[in-house]
Amino acid sequence: MNGATAMRRITSAVLGLVIFPLGMNLRGSDEPPSTAPLSDSHVQTAPDAYWDALDLLSDGRAFESLALFAECLPLMDDVWEFHINYSAALQQANVETRPVHGRVEVVMRSTYERVRCMRSALEHLLIAEALAPTEDMRALTLLQQGALLSYLGSPLDALECYERAAAINELLLEEARSYRETLELTCRQP
Repeated sequence: MNGATAMRRITSAVLGLVIFPLGMNLRGSDEPPSTAPLSDSHVQTAPDAYWDALDLLSDGRAFESLALFAECLPLMDDVWEFHINYSAALQQANVETRPVHGRVEVVMRSTYERVRCMRSALEHLLIAEALAPTEDMRALTLLQQGALLSYLGSPLDALECYERAAAINELLLEEARSYRETLELTCRQP
């Protein structure tokens, strides 16, 4: 293994926070997840633009990373981790801000662009669900879908995602139960 490949593996492991923003260990122990964010075969074949996109994303420059993710799409369309990260970039770009003349503005100023971005993020999560290499990864993808749907104002669809994730991995039962209770409490409010 050459130095560049070793550095990419380390970068890939560190960027697990991008892929796993909830910080959950679905195995129920304190050990890190057994699956690296990118499998060994994908680490060696991922284009440089992908690594650059991940670097931008981890630096809080999600909007800038979108062009690089789009460039990689034809080459990595069958890679679960790619779709998870692209979705994360789309979601983060949607709320990314920057200072402009002493005030803070969102980077994406067009409502149309922001809605299109969130729809695309959901589409990438649906693709990731289909490509997930393990049931735990599928459950994690469903949790991310649920969080996004909740953010977008679709709480019943979000609840379905949380419950599907809990059906796959019983460690997520509490997450689904808590969301259901919050939703029921909200519905009871006058």
